[in-house]
Amino acid sequence: MFTKIQNFISASDFRKNLSKYFKEAKESPLVISTGRGGEVSVVLGSELYNKLVEVYEDAIDSKELTQLIHEDKGGHVSWKDVKKKHAF
Repeated sequence: MFTKIQNFISASDFRKNLSKYFKEAKESPLVISTGRGGEVSVVLGSELYNKLVEVYEDAIDSKELTQLIHEDKGGHVSWKDVKKKHAF
């Protein structure tokens, strides 16, 4: 799904060719670096960004579920009882 970033671009080249690099960012992330070689920014297409957010949210949910399972005190309530109590 995700791979390590392989495409490093100088900030000046990025500014000169914005439309080209925005199109490329739809397919794979781009790292925009300064002339000194330091990494400054990562450019992602919106679909890739949304996938990244979903994967992150899934990881958080999984971690929280695992924690709840380990902390389970046996206080389960049936769906039938919930519906009865709240007049579903």
